[in-house]
Amino acid sequence: MKMQFSPQVGDVCFCHLPEEGFAKQAKLRPVIILDAAIEDGIQYLTVAKDTSQNIDKCYLGEFVVTSSTDLRVCGLVKPTKFQLNRIEKLPLSDQWFEGKIGSLPTTLHPALVRAAQETGLI
Repeated sequence: MKMQFSPQVGDVCFCHLPEEGFAKQAKLRPVIILDAAIEDGIQYLTVAKDTSQNIDKCYLGEFVVTSSTDLRVCGLVKPTKFQLNRIEKLPLSDQWFEGKIGSLPTTLHPALVRAAQETGLI
């Protein structure tokens, strides 16, 4: 089933991400959209996973959203680290996505670009 939103790069949305080691289980969590492309008539989103663990240390390909203003714009409730070294490509459908909750603020665009460069995405 097709979602009722038009995803854009930089949007933050809820996604039922498959968990490592649990092929049939998925955890609802925020993700950031890195790419939206149509292949064979199906729209796919490439998304970066998040974590609220160990946000005080960033590795290559990671950036953190911490300020209350940035969290609010992203639609997040607690400091979150996006991991561009942990991405998934999933079809845009109700099975995987629950819709947009926010957008990455322009103040964090440089951090996103840096993390994408560090992982070879750009």
